[in-house]
Amino acid sequence: MQRSPLIVPVKSTPRAATMAECPFCRLLGSRRHAARIAEFEHSVAFLHLDQTHPGRSVLILKRHFDHYHELPEPLFTAFNRDLRRLAAALLRELRPQRLNYAVLGNVVPHVHWHLIPRYLDDPNPGAPPWPAGEPRRLTADQYAALARRLGLAVAGRDDAPPSASGPAFQSSPGAPGVRGPWLRRLIPNRLDPLL
Repeated sequence: MQRSPLIVPVKSTPRAATMAECPFCRLLGSRRHAARIAEFEHSVAFLHLDQTHPGRSVLILKRHFDHYHELPEPLFTAFNRDLRRLAAALLRELRPQRLNYAVLGNVVPHVHWHLIPRYLDDPNPGAPPWPAGEPRRLTADQYAALARRLGLAVAGRDDAPPSASGPAFQSSPGAPGVRGPWLRRLIPNRLDPLL
């Protein structure tokens, strides 16, 4: 049987070394991060750096596990409960047409969920959310304001700014020619996957 040139064996890394080098473990130690949405019992929610899909978030498990199937059953259930609370807040507050969920772990081998709101003016309507052109960055104040707004929605508080006008930041398809090879855009973000 001939081996595919695209499949490359991955060398196993000792767990302690993985945790020490894990960017999500370091991020979880940052209590005052501008993009921090909410802390749950077993996870922490952050805004993703790329806000091409306004409200795109990452829910990171507090304990380091490389693979989703490794979670003990009670932790698996609790983490999914956190996911459901964050998803309900995103849907209620931002009112996207759809909410996509992704568990990948290719860039950061630490269990986490991506929650990606999808809107009518989405760059890839009816298709996966990536590639969607160049990542859309916000200012530090915009990240902080959106994270606070979503944090209040997670907490179920009524003092969140009204959302009758829809999402805080409208996405737009972008200029022609912006969509280059997706791998070129991925590689610079490998060491800084979230913010």
